Amino acid sequence: MLWLQEASFFPSKRILAPVALLTLGLTPVLASAQRLAVDSVKSSVTVRVFKSGLFSGLAHDNTIQAPVATGNIDMQEKSVTLAFNVADMKVLDPGESDSNRKDIDATMKGPKDSTERSSRPSVSLLVQ
Repeated sequence: MLWLQEASFFPSKRILAPVALLTLGLTPVLASAQRLAVDSVKSSVTVRVFKSGLFSGLAHDNTIQAPVATGNIDMQEKSVTLAFNVADMKVLDPGESDSNRKDIDATMKGPKDSTERSSRPSVSLLVQ
């Protein structure tokens, strides 16, 4: 280990210049690493909505699953952005019959008229 004893604490200028250029070249890569993409193939969100209040007897407790269409995590801004296609959302409601589940799903997705439905094709969520 003789070479450790002879090594200088400060590297020579020949080594320092390429290291500095490499670091400056990687700065955009490191900055972009602060923003991570969400794997939309494997990601989904499940939302549980509970009835309450005066008219709760007329309502349903709903469980809705929404696959993530797009999303990213911004480490620098400390935020998460997710987008969901309304057409891909699914009502799970385990306590309901299949016909009730289909009715709830149709109500959630909006009018049957395709012109009105196209006015809200996606839902976005931003958490900061």
